[in-house]
Order: sequence, then C-alpha cells, then structure tokens
Amino acid sequence: MKLPEFFHKLGSISIPIFVVSFLATISLGVFFASNLSGPVVFLKSVLLIVTGLSFVTMIFSTIAAPQIRVIQNAALRRFGQPATAKVLDFYGIKTGTIRGLTEYAGVRVKLEVHLPDGGTFGAVTEDTFDAGLQLRQGESIPVKYDPGTKQVALVMPAKEKAKKKDF
Repeated sequence: MKLPEFFHKLGSISIPIFVVSFLATISLGVFFASNLSGPVVFLKSVLLIVTGLSFVTMIFSTIAAPQIRVIQNAALRRFGQPATAKVLDFYGIKTGTIRGLTEYAGVRVKLEVHLPDGGTFGAVTEDTFDAGLQLRQGESIPVKYDPGTKQVALVMPAKEKAKKKDF
C-alpha cells in the first residue's frame, strides 16, 4: 500500500472513532455526574485518551498524506527511470469549499506509460494543482517511474521566472 493511501485510510478510520469516543465521554459526564466511582472514572479517562489519540491521528493524517506525496514525487523525479506517458484523464482533488469557491489540493492523473523498451502499463499519479493546469487529455508528457513499484511522477517543464525590471 502506498504511504499517502495509508494515511488517507488512517484518517477515515480515526474520524468515526473520534466521534463515538467523544460522544461516549460526554454521555458519561452527563449520566454519571453525581456518581464518580472508580470504574466510571477509569472508563472516562480511557475514553478521553482514545478521543485525544483519534483526534491527533485524524489531524496528522490530513496533513501528512499530501506532504508524503510531494516527497515521493520528488524522489521519483530524481532517481526514477525516464519514460513518456499519454494522459488518459485527470481531475482535481477537492479539499472543500470556502466562500463559495472550491479549493483543490492537487490533481490526480490517469496515464498510459510507454516504456523505452516498448512496453506499456497503466498508472495513476497525483501532483500539485499547478501541474494539472499544464495537462491536456491525449497529449504525451515526460514522466519518471520506479520499475519495481510502477509508481509514476510527472516531469513538467519548469516555469520561466519573471525578470526584474530596472526602475
């Protein structure tokens, strides 16, 4: 399993655990407020620990998955084998809506990778949203891949830097 997928699944598991443990902690506080015996205090402290851990896991997985994807793509661009790929499809990865505008965390691209030896394989990769703005469906683009895992990273041309003007 790829590391960003692991963190995504970890986050999706920690959300319901957080909700259930949080509601159970509040329920214990409401129903057993007058009776703070040993087992109730122990159960409440365990639920508070589970709630805290699931909250930290939920936040960490939300932050870690995109960062790990960026690191993996940088490593593939540096050490991967060069190839070309045909863009089959691509779409933005939404993070939510703020003030009526949809925010995108990146772009997911479905590729048909053509190896130098003539072989092909299908791959799905994720990259920054800026890279997605340069893509067109059906075009061939340079990529780098790992022969062992078949992970692919886009190799987009660098943007020209703005030149300073003399004033």
